[in-house]
Amino acid sequence: MKNKSVEIDDLLLDPSFIAYVQNSDPKAVVYWQNRIKEQPENSEMYTIAARMIKDLMVDISEEDVEEALMRLNHSVRITQQTTGLPKYQSPRGQRTRWYRYAAILVAFFTAAFILGFFISRHLHQPDLTAQNDAVRWVTKQTIRGQKSTITLKDGTRIRLNAESTLLVPKVFCDTLREVKLIGEAFFEVTRDPERPFLVHSNNTVTEVLGTSFNINAYPENSYTSIALVEGRISVNVGGTPPVILEPKEALKVSKNASGLKKERFDPEEITAWKDGIVRFQRAGFEEMVKVLERWYDVEFVVRTDPSVKAFSGEFNNESLEEVLKGISFSLDFNYRLEGKKVYIN
Repeated sequence: MKNKSVEIDDLLLDPSFIAYVQNSDPKAVVYWQNRIKEQPENSEMYTIAARMIKDLMVDISEEDVEEALMRLNHSVRITQQTTGLPKYQSPRGQRTRWYRYAAILVAFFTAAFILGFFISRHLHQPDLTAQNDAVRWVTKQTIRGQKSTITLKDGTRIRLNAESTLLVPKVFCDTLREVKLIGEAFFEVTRDPERPFLVHSNNTVTEVLGTSFNINAYPENSYTSIALVEGRISVNVGGTPPVILEPKEALKVSKNASGLKKERFDPEEITAWKDGIVRFQRAGFEEMVKVLERWYDVEFVVRTDPSVKAFSGEFNNESLEEVLKGISFSLDFNYRLEGKKVYIN
């Protein structure tokens, strides 16, 4: 077991691992504690998966669970009719278990990425379902304080920001190129009119032929941001008509897809991170804390919030100490840096 490889997407979809993270099943807790202990080489992967599950397990209302269960049953019935899968039966005794699975689906549909099936979307695009069934995904991820550049076999370059995950098929099919993103990445897509390039992120699907754009889709964000630098892209959000973006246009999509906002943006501001620049534009203190924790792999312990709530400025490949000096001077607070913890007074 020690040498067994771990796929992050398998962990995210494993009910036993989710129960371990939620501490809801003593047997699962004991099992995974032992397994993680036996696999120190995979400890980082387990940590990332657990953090994602905690971020995705937002508060779920009973109404959301009921809706998810109905959507799931409806999708399964239609899929059975079109694919010949065995019929699903839900005895009353299994209702509690299916409530739990439905709750998990609500959280993951909110992130709109983790489930490789995308059942409802595939019902309208059966060719994509058939392709996904045969696809084997490779996981690329970065931890806090780390960035990575990935070059795909078609020549596409993807700059992955800190604490982000990218799923890429081992082999692109003949008619389509698609990847899945949690976190933030800058894409420079090689043009191929015969094979559109799709990026699944939260509740959006961005389709391009060849262009460069940035997607910010961290699970804890209240919205997904797609910003086009060059070329032209189409963004699909649920059942709404596709939104076409032109250069220097960005689309912000709320997590529940209830709000869409198109706006102009400064490419240097949105994509500065890939060049090692931390840039804030009237950023709130909580927003800055999230960015700095991810950027420098530290944890903030805030005992008193600064009286000034917004900050604008940029730091070009500077140390955390220099960044804290600049921000603390502007926002008028004291800090203490001890190892990987930053104490704010």
